[in-house]
Amino acid sequence: FDGQIILDQPKLSAEILPLPITGGKLVTTVKGRRAFIDGSLDSNAGTIDVEGSANWRELSAWAANVTLKGEKLNIQVDPVQESEVNPRIKIEAAPGRIQVKGTVDIPRAVIDVEELPQGAAQVSSDVVIIEDIDEIEQAAAIEEQKAGSSAMNLLMDVEVSLGEDVELS
Repeated sequence: FDGQIILDQPKLSAEILPLPITGGKLVTTVKGRRAFIDGSLDSNAGTIDVEGSANWRELSAWAANVTLKGEKLNIQVDPVQESEVNPRIKIEAAPGRIQVKGTVDIPRAVIDVEELPQGAAQVSSDVVIIEDIDEIEQAAAIEEQKAGSSAMNLLMDVEVSLGEDVELS
């Protein structure tokens, strides 16, 4: 299949979604076993630029990536009452691995926390906080080869910065 898939002026809103989609345009161009996506989505006064590609020429070695750049996104999910969020995220996926890298700048937010959930200050036993994602990725690849595992490795390297207009109450 060669051609385009166009999503023009999408609208999506639901109570369970932290961010409504109020318009925009995404164009996916498919060329055989490759695809490219480009465009932007609107969310009220904010926007999300989307750019990415996928390649499945060899199904055992498929790869996909997408870059999301958001501006002035008003994310509202309990306990966040209102916010301005500016994410810059790159997601790369391949067999056995998903890697998420980037930054999330939150210059303004109102967070109404009545009480912290029990155990909120503890880190789960399966969480690994790392400084050098490349070293961990290499070690995980070696361990996977040794074990012959088909498990999916999720590698996260996202820096979140809170601005001076972030209010906790």
